[in-house]
Amino acid sequence: MVVRLAVGLVIVLASLCSVRSLAAAEQPARWKSVCLIKTVIEREGKQNVRSSSAFFVKRGEQVYLTTARHSSEESLPTSLVLFSIGDKSFNLKLSELGLAPGNDWLTKPNYDLAVLPVAHKLLSEVACIDLEDCRRDLPPPKTAVEAVGFPLALGALGPDLSPIVIEGKLASGELTDPFKSDGQRMAVCVPAIAEGTSGAPLFGDEGDEKWRVIGIITGNLADGSGGKLGKFVPAHAMIDLIEVDAAASEKK
Repeated sequence: MVVRLAVGLVIVLASLCSVRSLAAAEQPARWKSVCLIKTVIEREGKQNVRSSSAFFVKRGEQVYLTTARHSSEESLPTSLVLFSIGDKSFNLKLSELGLAPGNDWLTKPNYDLAVLPVAHKLLSEVACIDLEDCRRDLPPPKTAVEAVGFPLALGALGPDLSPIVIEGKLASGELTDPFKSDGQRMAVCVPAIAEGTSGAPLFGDEGDEKWRVIGIITGNLADGSGGKLGKFVPAHAMIDLIEVDAAASEKK
């Protein structure tokens, strides 16, 4: 089941008139690539559960798990990756997918992004975004976009995974984040995105029912008035990381 939120000028009414659920058979294949990373952190005898969104990308036969870098930094080998195959839900530890010394998260300077080469027999059945369906350049502002993930862990609290689909608009080209001192690169979309959506794919509408990944959600920009914008890493950063890793693997 997928809960779809159509967000526009009537955002206050979205929960009343623009929410619907879709059976697994009705979901576009791109939504089925989305998964959740759940990490339990113990501090001072208390457990703190952190969750973030992620998605599977495939280049040739190699599968990669993509999320935000700040999400990967919170993850542990014991973190669970929750994903669906058809109507069934599964979970595997990151260590079972391959996270280990010598096979750690791959990152790119100035981008809040991480990818992990993964392997497991179940991945032969899991839905993946083909790397060719990821776009290097950003489409023009006002392009329709959709973020698919698990804000506030919604859609991941029951027995079945039900990713949340949030519709919006692209608002900018690539920019430098004015609130970061290390030259972080990003782009902007509307609406703002709730916590837990970091790592989710952002799809751009190319017409004729074709959507491609244009970025990875990483958080929000906010000012003192309460105004917020969503921010994301352009997909070219992910494509570069995967291509570099693939080239290195081919030389081995």
